[in-house]
Amino acid sequence: MARGEKARRWVKRILLGLVALVVGLVIAGAVYEAFGSWSDARRFRPPGRLVDVGGRRIHLHCTGSGSPTVVLESGLGMPAMSWRKVQPGVAAFATVCSYDRAGYGYSEAGPLPRTLERRVEDLHAALRAGGRPPPYVLVAHSAGGFLARGFRHRYPGEVAGVVLVDASHEQQFTRSPASFTAMWRDGLDMDRILAVLAPIGLPRLLLGMEARGYPSAATMADEFVALGVRPSAIEAMHSEAQSFQRGGEVPAGATLGDLPLVVLTAGRAESWGLPKGDAAAMRKLWVDELQPELARLSTRGRRAIVEGSGHQIPIEQPRAVVEAVREVVDASRPP
Repeated sequence: MARGEKARRWVKRILLGLVALVVGLVIAGAVYEAFGSWSDARRFRPPGRLVDVGGRRIHLHCTGSGSPTVVLESGLGMPAMSWRKVQPGVAAFATVCSYDRAGYGYSEAGPLPRTLERRVEDLHAALRAGGRPPPYVLVAHSAGGFLARGFRHRYPGEVAGVVLVDASHEQQFTRSPASFTAMWRDGLDMDRILAVLAPIGLPRLLLGMEARGYPSAATMADEFVALGVRPSAIEAMHSEAQSFQRGGEVPAGATLGDLPLVVLTAGRAESWGLPKGDAAAMRKLWVDELQPELARLSTRGRRAIVEGSGHQIPIEQPRAVVEAVREVVDASRPP
């Protein structure tokens, strides 16, 4: 009896110790996140200006001069700062605007869900409010390609050319290995967990580890983490990811007609976190089928491989993007 009582006491002590450990970790995480948020607010400021799009504000950063206006559209979960190595090069020969979609970067949150239609209307309103009339050359990375195509479908007379940078394809889930789709479902589940754990600093810790895994983006890592851990950013990314898995909600028949079009494809294979065989199959599908199909969206489209770069071409090989934009801008201007 005494031995059983002693065992119960030890179990109770262990449980209390575990509870105290969890409480301590939560408090430490909350302090870590609070200090990080305070430090972020002091260190980082929007480089552009906040324009009103109907009771809320979008961060729009425009440089350079001349027409058409080049609009830089970021990929899923990426703020406008992902174009920081591209924008100065384009500004040398054209007006160029980067911006943060609602909830991202320095922009205020927008209504949910973040459908393609809402994102298109936000961009159109931001450009008008910022005093940037058409025509536009749309430069879109990754999932941003859906928005560029949706914008052209909604406002066909305002788009003069398009550059798609390792852009997503609406059939990439239906035609890819099952493990690729499963990976994205796991990602959506992780987004939900991160949203819950944001107040105790776990997203800040994880995103910081990921951002520092890109040596070419080391100088931007701290700001990227500061913007990416905001609850509005996590919420917007999760909502956009759901739209992404539905084929990006690209309207049927959203081709690019005879617009000047350059499709840039990453030359370095990505593992995508997939088994070796599935990664090879996904690479073949991406390079040999999906990307050439995007180039055929326009009768004037061409595809180019960017050697030495993975998916993050705007960060790893910004010069390739600048030259593609120059080509499309020149082709879009009257003789």
